[in-house]
Amino acid sequence: SGKAPGYIIGSIVHKIIAGWDSLALPEIERRSILVRLARREGLTPGATVSHAVKRAERMIANLLSHPVYEQVCGARLRYFELPFDYDSPAGSLHGVIDVLYQGQDGGWQLIDWKTEWAPAGSAEQVIQGSIPQLAVYWMAVKEAMQVEPQVTVCLLNPKCIARLIAAEDLAAAWVAISESELVPRYR
Repeated sequence: SGKAPGYIIGSIVHKIIAGWDSLALPEIERRSILVRLARREGLTPGATVSHAVKRAERMIANLLSHPVYEQVCGARLRYFELPFDYDSPAGSLHGVIDVLYQGQDGGWQLIDWKTEWAPAGSAEQVIQGSIPQLAVYWMAVKEAMQVEPQVTVCLLNPKCIARLIAAEDLAAAWVAISESELVPRYR
């Protein structure tokens, strides 16, 4: 039908963000990277690739115009697509943190990008639904690095909304997860 599936567009967006410096390239160069990423995801040339690239470009434009972009650009250290294995009281947890960076103040920040469609009416539901996943990431960083990162969920579609998640909410979600017999695996 010429439309790329949302999960593939999300994968493309995550991959170009992981190559952070490519976000600052001229639009035509960035578009070329997006086309290559779309083809690597198995999309067929033509309308499907074009659709994926246009949607990805919109999300990237949303990020570039938001203060979170400059905050990550100004970081002392940045890690993208950071895999982790965490042996917790709840069991063995595995995942990939979208970005973990150390700000100029020395504090650590963790950001999780969300690419699903989250208009104003459903943004809060997406944010709240991400807290258990973010609690796992938060705890994995705390245990591995002996630091407590600030955690932000950043919606990119249809506009950029960055929300800092309170440490109390992460801690409460972690308690619920660690007491649960059904431990999810996060990506």
